[in-house]
Amino acid sequence: MAVVNSDLKVRGLEGLRVIDSSVFPAEPNANLNAPTIMLAERASDIVRGKPLLAASNAEVGVAPGVGVTQRSGTPKRILQH
Repeated sequence: MAVVNSDLKVRGLEGLRVIDSSVFPAEPNANLNAPTIMLAERASDIVRGKPLLAASNAEVGVAPGVGVTQRSGTPKRILQH
């Protein structure tokens, strides 16, 4: 039901792509800057026909205190991979 397909091409029109935060399926809860930059980077690869990068098993660092709320100090649920 989206206006654009997975290549960000507008359905029903030829030669038109939408590459901005309006294509997000849900509005992020935080600042839109980083997700919009990520979308633009990926869209540039799509337009140029570059393939996805290979999956990586690199470890991800977590800063101390992540998952603790500022007000109560009680731990929040942290997603584990």
